[in-house]
Amino acid sequence: MRKNSAKKVRTKFLYLVLSALFFVSLTALVNSGYQETGKDITRAEICKIIVERLDLEIDTSNGPHFPDVPKILNENSWAYDYVETMYNMGFIGKNYDGTFKPNQHVNRAEGAMILVKSLGLEITENKIDQFTDVRCDEDEQDWYCAPVQTLLENNILTRSHNIKYTFRPNDTLKTHVLDEWIDKAQGNFSGSRATRRTSNNSCTDSDGGKNYYKKGKVKFSNGQLS
Repeated sequence: MRKNSAKKVRTKFLYLVLSALFFVSLTALVNSGYQETGKDITRAEICKIIVERLDLEIDTSNGPHFPDVPKILNENSWAYDYVETMYNMGFIGKNYDGTFKPNQHVNRAEGAMILVKSLGLEITENKIDQFTDVRCDEDEQDWYCAPVQTLLENNILTRSHNIKYTFRPNDTLKTHVLDEWIDKAQGNFSGSRATRRTSNNSCTDSDGGKNYYKKGKVKFSNGQLS
């Protein structure tokens, strides 16, 4: 009787130990995955991701254009090819002080505008408010209204995935969110459902790209794009 009792105790103890180890391992795995997919994106990183995901041809002509992203001998030099390519294609611009600030985080509104330009999407004329935090009224319009509406029109962004129909434009853009946007865009293009201005990921067209965005290249200023 005592042997059976002792055996049950050992079995229960072993079960608890294994359960604890499994829980700890699972928690570590989940946390690791969350931290990876939920990583905040910097300005240098969004250039790298877009260039690689869209398979853009590297173009560093007339570079360097930014003093804080030199070609060699700098902690930010790894991003040189990507930043220069995005700049030469007209997808990004300079801060008013001429810098790029590669380590500064990109918010969701900035990411939407950069992605729209990088994909060569035709800007939508739909000014209907789709999100409570994105104003698209003619009299009072947020600067990021056009790119957000364009992503919506091309089924890259949907309201159903947002809590209370908000876009959260000032939240930092996460890696998994940008990947999801690009995945949807590439899926749409393969099915010919998205409206693109060009077929070569360029923002130029018959008018030389002058009217692609009223303010030309994407410019960074105090954490915002203008």
